[in-house]
Amino acid sequence: MTTLGEQLTAYFGRPEIAERLKQLDEALGAARMAYESLFSGMVLMTATIAQRAEENFPSKAYGQYLKDRGVDPVWAQSLGSLTISLGTREANAGRQLVEVVEALRFLAQGNRRKRAILSRARLLRAARDETSMLDQIFGKAGLNDTELSELVYLLKVAVNGGPLERDRIREIAAEVAPSLPSARGRKVSAASAAHERFLETVERYIGPRGYTYSAYEGDFVDEQTQATRLEFGDPHFDPRPAYQRLAARRKAKSS
Repeated sequence: MTTLGEQLTAYFGRPEIAERLKQLDEALGAARMAYESLFSGMVLMTATIAQRAEENFPSKAYGQYLKDRGVDPVWAQSLGSLTISLGTREANAGRQLVEVVEALRFLAQGNRRKRAILSRARLLRAARDETSMLDQIFGKAGLNDTELSELVYLLKVAVNGGPLERDRIREIAAEVAPSLPSARGRKVSAASAAHERFLETVERYIGPRGYTYSAYEGDFVDEQTQATRLEFGDPHFDPRPAYQRLAARRKAKSS
């Protein structure tokens, strides 16, 4: 009687099985190479983003704060710059959303002057080229890309000196107007948006931190607030809105 080991040896020694194993090994090797290539590409992309952030948003305080608490110096500096970059982008996007909402509501009304329509048209075309904001707004309104493409085309024609199709522009804008987000309220500043991101980074690498208010000094004296004030040159920066937004997001995520 042959042993189990002998049976397995005979089985895997069969030509057809050996060929299948060879094919499997080649497939696994190709998959491994693809994974390594993808991983290398992701690392390179991350490094490129971090480098651009450091060039455009050099960190004066966030990076040093993280270094002082044991985060690798190179990574800490990159995190600091990325935090400033993300905060600035979020603040700019918030302001642009307000302008886009106002422009669509303006176009949804009748009896508008050509010059005023064209100024909104340029703004909406820029938003279409630079962001996905209009796609999201039209999607939320239940409209497909046809209406958005038509609106953008009509605005482009008008801006380039062609006929201004007032009625059709107004009709499309009026379709989306009821579902437009509210643009009221004070908008988030770059410093506040960056501070919110910074708090998340600090919590991830060091631990949760809260702001500290000194009644004696009549001001916020915690090191996180001081870091944001230094980064943005704002000696009166108030950290509370950033904490409130972060707490609200945590609550929504946990519920």
